[in-house]
Amino acid sequence: MYRSKKAISCIMVFIWGILLFFQANVIEAKPITGIIENLTIKNSHGETPDKMTQWDRMDVHIDWSIPDNYVKEGDTMTITLPDELRLPESLEFLIYDEKGQVVAKAVTHPESKTVVLTFTDYCEKHSNVSGSLWFSTYIDTSKVLENGMIYPKFEVEGEIHIGNAIEYEKDISPTVPLAKYGFITEENNKIQYGLVINTGKENFLGVVVRDELITEGINYIPDSIAVYKVTWEIGSTGAWEAQDEELDTNIIPKIAADGRSFEVELGDLQGQGYWIKYQVDIGRSAVSGEHFYNKAMIISEEEVIGEKELVTEYVRGGGDGSGDNLEEENEKPNVTVTPTPVVTKKPDVTVTPTPVVTKKPDVTVTPTPVVTKKPDVTVTPTPVVTKKPDVTVTPTPVVTKKPDVTVTPTPVVTKKPDVTVTPTPVVTKTLATPTPAGSGLNRSAKPMQAKGVNTNDNNHLAEVLGLCALTVIIIGGCLLVRTPRKNSK
Repeated sequence: MYRSKKAISCIMVFIWGILLFFQANVIEAKPITGIIENLTIKNSHGETPDKMTQWDRMDVHIDWSIPDNYVKEGDTMTITLPDELRLPESLEFLIYDEKGQVVAKAVTHPESKTVVLTFTDYCEKHSNVSGSLWFSTYIDTSKVLENGMIYPKFEVEGEIHIGNAIEYEKDISPTVPLAKYGFITEENNKIQYGLVINTGKENFLGVVVRDELITEGINYIPDSIAVYKVTWEIGSTGAWEAQDEELDTNIIPKIAADGRSFEVELGDLQGQGYWIKYQVDIGRSAVSGEHFYNKAMIISEEEVIGEKELVTEYVRGGGDGSGDNLEEENEKPNVTVTPTPVVTKKPDVTVTPTPVVTKKPDVTVTPTPVVTKKPDVTVTPTPVVTKKPDVTVTPTPVVTKKPDVTVTPTPVVTKKPDVTVTPTPVVTKTLATPTPAGSGLNRSAKPMQAKGVNTNDNNHLAEVLGLCALTVIIIGGCLLVRTPRKNSK
């Protein structure tokens, strides 16, 4: 018994511990306040509107910024619209950062006129988180009954944010043979169109209505085309409202072979109004901001009495977000280690261009000797061209050679008294016959010298004859001396 009680107590303690563990780990979502920095209202062109009607779309733009460690996953921010505005439909869209990570999810609630923004764990993994949000609204004609100024007040978790003032002017739909409208369905892949015919209750004969698709890639859904007999009345919103709606099964729409247009023959209209409804298949999910073009005309007795071209824009809402990744910030010390050697390599990289810079002066040095060689080249032709012709170098060696020639006779003159070799042939020619009597030659030679030589050359001839005579005497003396030596032997 004691053991069973003890076992039961242990089991109870274990279960209680598990419950406490799970209770401690349950994340309780909390409302977020104090993060909106700016709130403005703009028209469909992104401009601040001056005057708006009940048909004009108005986009609410909100900029927000979240302090670090303030928002957890599941925390919400609820924006409540002022009474003067309404949400056109229920929507859901995501807010991404530039890397495609989901920052928050937005949901619109037309019934409560609220937009709820639910944050993901992005705010826990990032710091300096900020972003934007925008969604479409219209004037709520059930609340705004008179023309005038509107000062919209938005409530965000008890905080009041006042948007820019708007001047409202109610627009009454005109009485026309043909009007047209269109909007994207909640399935996001179809367009619902409507043709409003003969709101003025006029009488038209032979009426034919034609509708044509302009945008490529979209097609009529044949079974969706329906023709209703109605009576048109202006409603409280200023728009035409159908009364006594009745489906006319006798009228069969004719779709063209290419599926790009159809016709409806209404015949004679005796004040009767019609409402033609149909859908177009987009073939995919529409993208926010995408436009689809369609036109229609009404013909009476082959004359166009009304024409309308409609641009249907797919607008849902959106926004963006950004933040610094905390995981990357925690890894920054490790990451900074790798750039440190990169920084050290940068001076190395700068060193490599340094030799390149030194090589450039080397390259410039090579043209420097080329420049020095040019003056060398000019120096060599300078003595050749300028000096030689000016100094007359060629006649100078001729002059020097002439004294060399005159030098050779100079030793001949000095050697003639010592060496008798050169006068020897002269003596043999003149003294061939008188060789036996040398004294007789001396006597006969003088008168011959006087007769055969001009007076102007007497001195020179006398010197020559004197030398000749002296030579004869010397030779004769030598002969006389050699003769007795032979006899004595």
